Amino acid sequence: MIQQTIDLNLIPDSPPVVVHIDQYDTGEGRLIINLYAGDDPYMTEEGTKVIIQGTKPDGKVFVNEASISGNVVTVDITDQMSAVAGSVRTQVVVTETNGRIGSFVFILRVQHSAIPEDDAFSRSEFGIVQHLVALVESIRVCPPIIGEDENWWLWDVDAECYVDSGLDATSTITISAITMLDEDEEPRAENTGTLSDAVYELFIPRGHTGAKGDTGASPVVSANANIDGTTGTPAVRVEKTGTDLAPVFSFLFSGIKGEPYEYTTLEGTLLAGETSISFTDDEITDNAYFDIYTNNSSVLPETSEVVDHTLTITFEELTTD
Repeated sequence: MIQQTIDLNLIPDSPPVVVHIDQYDTGEGRLIINLYAGDDPYMTEEGTKVIIQGTKPDGKVFVNEASISGNVVTVDITDQMSAVAGSVRTQVVVTETNGRIGSFVFILRVQHSAIPEDDAFSRSEFGIVQHLVALVESIRVCPPIIGEDENWWLWDVDAECYVDSGLDATSTITISAITMLDEDEEPRAENTGTLSDAVYELFIPRGHTGAKGDTGASPVVSANANIDGTTGTPAVRVEKTGTDLAPVFSFLFSGIKGEPYEYTTLEGTLLAGETSISFTDDEITDNAYFDIYTNNSSVLPETSEVVDHTLTITFEELTTD
């Protein structure tokens, strides 16, 4: 097997690295790619995923998985990667467990083969998709289970057995906040917690402002009120009739009227020379209401006082014939 080693930098300061391979170089080539971020190795954690993708000169694409250890990526050259001669802009995409994504670009230059090209041989290749299809099918048949260690155990397609994923089955996901972005910004989620106890803040762009709608008709509102003859606790009921454009609201009041008025008539005679008159009755109390009438317009009440159920009225002037 022919093996080539190249260095790729997340912060490129020169033209992309060019890797030369032969057309139809099937299963005979391997790339060892050392990843850097500036002057430092681009170190990754366990669980990091890597794909290699590119578009061939005929417009067909390939998307395949690659392996990674530390900052070293291993890529096996597939038949579709070398199927069409020419320059292929190729990208190594690294997705880490914390959601960080790194992208490294190089040029895969496929040298013309002495064998005539077969246009029908080139096709789009989605090795990663095929792997995912097999993985989904395995999950359907052998779903994840919780082991005695309270971790998730997953079905290993290659080993054909359950293996400990190391992921805590008692993990939680919490949404801490939702922040609205401008409509042209990209949505994202940031985990401020851990893998087993994730705390996400969601950043969601606002939707585009829609077109202004037509001005609706203005409704004509009318109302009426009705008071019944009941006493007790005041209450009101509102009924809506009519249409949406001509609603009629009826306010129906009850318990508004007071209790019937009860009164007692007391009569007395004010003799000549007297300036006051008194009435005694059990119905006379301090909070009683009195209407005082005289048959002589020159006799005017001045004060009134209630003491022990006795009403005493004092007049300011008394004129006799």
